[in-house]
Amino acid sequence: MIEQTQNSFTQVVTIRRHTRKGLMFRVITGWNPNYEWMKGVLDTYQSFWMKNEWNEEGGYAGVWVGQYRDGEQNISTIIWNDCCDEAYYDAFGSTVGQLVENE
Repeated sequence: MIEQTQNSFTQVVTIRRHTRKGLMFRVITGWNPNYEWMKGVLDTYQSFWMKNEWNEEGGYAGVWVGQYRDGEQNISTIIWNDCCDEAYYDAFGSTVGQLVENE
């Protein structure tokens, strides 16, 4: 597990999968993903393909995918209005965070 502290902002990053060419991780934070941090990681490891799937308790969710193509950073982000934690709990008997942690 990697911890990063920046201006009283702490996020815990759990690496889900990594290879010589790719990185999948989970970030636990009270706010939206730290896109600048992810871009910095991508700058450091330009041969990586990176993917971050996220959700927040109010119901927003998204996917961030980054890679270098032809020497330039290529980022794709999709954000949508998903179910809030209460709706997940009603449907599945647990919150989204509990479902993800048990994967």
